Amino acid sequence: MAIRFGLLTAILSLVLACGGSSTQPPPPQTINAPSPAAASERPAASPAAAAPSLNPTAARAVPATPVIVAGTPAAGQLSVTALQRAWELRNYQVQLGSAGGSAGFTAPAAEVRLIKGATSTQITLLVYPSPQALEQEWDIKPGTAPTPKAGKETPGVLATWWNNNVVALVRSRTGEPSPDALNAFLDARP
Repeated sequence: MAIRFGLLTAILSLVLACGGSSTQPPPPQTINAPSPAAASERPAASPAAAAPSLNPTAARAVPATPVIVAGTPAAGQLSVTALQRAWELRNYQVQLGSAGGSAGFTAPAAEVRLIKGATSTQITLLVYPSPQALEQEWDIKPGTAPTPKAGKETPGVLATWWNNNVVALVRSRTGEPSPDALNAFLDARP
């Protein structure tokens, strides 16, 4: 006990000899801060310069509306990943193929194979950036299958589904058809 007390006294004496707690570093906000005079000499920042940038010397204009590339769904829209998740929740094995041609449609195609038991379904997904973009190429009526507008065709398609900004072209099916794949597609959310 006497050794602990002696050690504690030695540490306390050392701290007090070095200045104790009266020598603290300056608060973080004052480190490398410009003096008030230097701050008043700078011109006021413009709104464009206030936007964050990776290159602080280059001023960049921020567009008023976001630019959406065809096939890239906007925030809040369905994506291939959201549909994959919906099918997997219904116990489908989902195999994603390569994106490719889209049979004359502006949205790029993503190939998907759904497998559940002895049933296999091949689907081509056309993912539009928005429902409005989809409606440029498809006639949409709630409760019915979408139909391509004049000049567009979907040869060899067994069924056509739509949900929000995605059209699904069912190309082939083996085994007994199940409403689960369609229901998962219709229930999918971003």
